[in-house]
Amino acid sequence: LVAALIGVLIGILTLRMSGDYFVIVTLGIGEAIRIIIQNLTGINPQSIPFNDAWALSVFCSADALGITPSKLADVIVNGKVTVGTLGLPGYGTPFARGVLEDVQPKNFSELVKVSGFCNGTGVWADNARDLIKNDTVKIEEVISTREDVINYLIHHGVESLTSFTVMENVRKGKGIESKRSNHLAELEAAHVPQWFIDSCLKIRYLPPKAPSVFSAMTALRIAWFKVYQPLAYYAAYFTVYAGGAFNATVILNGLASQKQELARIAALKHLTAVDKDNATMIEVAAEMYLRGMEFLPISLEKSEATAFKIEDGKLLPPFNCIPALGNAAAGEIVKVRNEHLFTSKADLKKRGKVSQSIIDTMEYMGILKGL
Repeated sequence: LVAALIGVLIGILTLRMSGDYFVIVTLGIGEAIRIIIQNLTGINPQSIPFNDAWALSVFCSADALGITPSKLADVIVNGKVTVGTLGLPGYGTPFARGVLEDVQPKNFSELVKVSGFCNGTGVWADNARDLIKNDTVKIEEVISTREDVINYLIHHGVESLTSFTVMENVRKGKGIESKRSNHLAELEAAHVPQWFIDSCLKIRYLPPKAPSVFSAMTALRIAWFKVYQPLAYYAAYFTVYAGGAFNATVILNGLASQKQELARIAALKHLTAVDKDNATMIEVAAEMYLRGMEFLPISLEKSEATAFKIEDGKLLPPFNCIPALGNAAAGEIVKVRNEHLFTSKADLKKRGKVSQSIIDTMEYMGILKGL
């Protein structure tokens, strides 16, 4: 539960961060999901191999999820991208899925490259993407992290100090030269190819490799659960991300309702941050439904405050999925319910300390049947 609450806070902060901070927060989200999944399944994610073919395939297609590209495209706002990474930290955004669609990573090393592409600025579009697409170089050689720059230069015989200085300049988006330096001449003398020099000059921010490696490790392990322990995966995902963003009146009404809302969002000319978050949450829910899994209605007797539970082969949403009901109020409901069950709507309103508008919403959602 603590990990879930931390994850919710992390998810909110992510919307306001970029660069190194964004990478760190993304890793925190992945760690929160990992902890919840381990608690649900009893499986230690560190025991999962990085060469599992089905888990790796999720980053190229949705075959391992049992979903055809056409069915997945039908429930995604950007229907052209049909890899299976919806909800995976660092690889689930529309941009990251687009990179995966182009790269089609075949191994762990290429997942690390993709992470660098996604977290840099000026690294992928009009740079590495074109180099790979035009067969100028293979993905192993293109720049995605800071270490790619210094290692490539040293390998080509450039002095270590020059290689380090160039890497520092490139990662900050300052090009190749420092004040009164002549690094470009040194690179040319070492026969560093022009494509590499041009690529360095286009980069405005270049991430370090270590977070990219950890991001790939975390995402690949979570992908394994998405394939082999799907209910645990979705329970963890929604527990971390759903607080305040789970459109219960749409999602809990099933796949048809979800598809209708996604179509409405897709038709908008300008999507707000709220629209994008709403779409992402519904896309993951729709994917879950396409795989044959469902949500139960929120239960006054069984739902937790903020954590999704696996109940009878389905997911039971928590109270904080009720519109306008925050985590503190959800916690209060569970606390007093555990003392003894609610006997009436008036009892819920008094002991649970909820407003009449929340009572009305719960009534509308069918939560108060029998009271």
